[in-house]
Formats: sequence, C-alpha cells, structure tokens
Amino acid sequence: MTTSFGDLDTLTLRAADPRDKAFAYEVKEAALREYVEQAGGWDDAEQRGLHDRRFRAEEFQIITLDGIDIGVLCSVPERDCVYLYQLYILPEHQGRGAGSACLSMVIEWGNERGLPVRLRVLKVNPRAAALYERLGFARVGDTPTHHLMERDPGVAPRSSESARGDARRTPTPRGQGAGNAVMSTRL
Repeated sequence: MTTSFGDLDTLTLRAADPRDKAFAYEVKEAALREYVEQAGGWDDAEQRGLHDRRFRAEEFQIITLDGIDIGVLCSVPERDCVYLYQLYILPEHQGRGAGSACLSMVIEWGNERGLPVRLRVLKVNPRAAALYERLGFARVGDTPTHHLMERDPGVAPRSSESARGDARRTPTPRGQGAGNAVMSTRL
C-alpha cells in the first residue's frame, strides 16, 4: 500500500552511505529507464558503471517519506551555481509533491548562496521539464538529448502555489548543509 502524500508529516533527506548504492541505482532505473530507452537505449552495464562512479564521487542523499526510502537527490554547490545532478523518485511515489519539495530545497540553497540552480533534463521527459518550468526554470540551451535549464536566484515560480497546486506545503530546510539536511513539509 502506498502512503498518500496528502497525509505527509515530514519528508526527510539523509546522507547516503555505501549500503544505499543498490537502492539508488534501483530508483534511477525505475524512474529514468523508459526515457533513456527513448533517447537512445539503456545499456545496463554502462548505466551501472556510470552510477558506481557517480555514487563514489558525489554526495547522494536518500529521500524518505514516513520512514520509507522513496528517492535520491544529488545537488552540488559549485563555484558559479548549484547543480542538480540527480532527483529521482520511485514511480509509485511520483506526482504527490515529494520531487517539488526536494527541488524547492535545492532552489533555496541556491538562493541562500546567491547562485542559480542548473540542471539538464532529457528532451523525451516532458513531465520533468514541465515541473522545472513551473518552479521557475528556463531553458538556456540544448544538447542532442537534453534541455539545459537554469533558475536564477529569487525567481518566483509560475504561480504562487507549489508545483502540485497546494500552497499549504512549505519546505523548511534545517541543518548546516546538504549532508544533514532535514526538510519538513507542513500541512
């Protein structure tokens, strides 16, 4: 049974550890495989190798909802931006605001630093691109397979409501950095 996001008390991020590597790959595959297949093909050995390299090199966080791991997030403050490398939510938990809430936290980190948030999204994933656009991202370029998107600090979302249309949920980051952040969403 899937927990309704409307009943959410707290969405949390925790630093991933080596035991989370397999879960992080499972989430990536569940959330992204169909789009990668459309964009040119999913090669499991290639995807696992890429995942292993990134998991070792980047600071992944596990997204939990009511104590259940539901996704992964990897964003890094760089010299000239905060870069969102990965935000994947298990399909059975998509469309309930968890991705919007996590993305809002990344946006806030950028705003606090006075830095834009940058990302890339597969062109064949219009649902994700629409979410980014609703939260104030604009396309700034393209590759053969991806739209490059950026959100300048302080840019307002397209509406005063969250991307889900529920203004009652306001993400509130706590902690000193991405590694120990906790985000509460209040109903």
